[in-house]
Amino acid sequence: MIKLPNFYACPRKHAAREETIVNMYRKYFQETVPEDEQYWSMCGTHEKNGVFQQGSELGQLLECNLIKEYQFHGVDIEEEIINRNRESKPEVNWINDDFLHAMKTECIQDNFNPAIINADFISLKEKGSAITSQIMSFITEIKLDHVLLVANIMLTNPHALGGKKPEEVKIDPDTIVSEFERWNSFQYAWSSGNWSIHPEFYIYNGTGRQSRTIMGTFIFINKGGELFGKYV
Repeated sequence: MIKLPNFYACPRKHAAREETIVNMYRKYFQETVPEDEQYWSMCGTHEKNGVFQQGSELGQLLECNLIKEYQFHGVDIEEEIINRNRESKPEVNWINDDFLHAMKTECIQDNFNPAIINADFISLKEKGSAITSQIMSFITEIKLDHVLLVANIMLTNPHALGGKKPEEVKIDPDTIVSEFERWNSFQYAWSSGNWSIHPEFYIYNGTGRQSRTIMGTFIFINKGGELFGKYV
């Protein structure tokens, strides 16, 4: 049995989702996700002892009426996590796969129409920015628009001694853009003129009482030709 911390129950995670997903979608798009569109997430565990947890990501989104159950596409590379989620909430789309590969597979099957993509990485900036850029490139290539892409990336190494408090982590928008600009996939997506980046970056402590990880959430908005690749 996989032993996982109760990330879904962490108040910091709950607050971060409200600020960076729920509020941001409503700021840039509309109150609820259209019925024919989807919510995609690196989902993690949503159950405890076989019971679906209302404090989980999906539980929170349902409570605030952002989406319906059938719109949620939860992806995890761990088969046991997906199996347990499926047993506790069988009506939901649970997918055991790599996140980007799962989206590409559903696209080939003509079943990919995201309004929100929550890329909740457990990766440091280099890997996190690389995969986020690949997602942006994919969305650009298949000519989707009106997509909110939320990328959660580790700003500090959780295995390092010490650690910084969120208020000590200073982030300049230009510095973050430079981190992404190293990747050809980002350059391709950004040059389309369809992407913008929310100018404020959400910073919070990682989940768990003793976490020394500082997480940074970077929000990209694709409104097609409405934003012309700039800060909003």
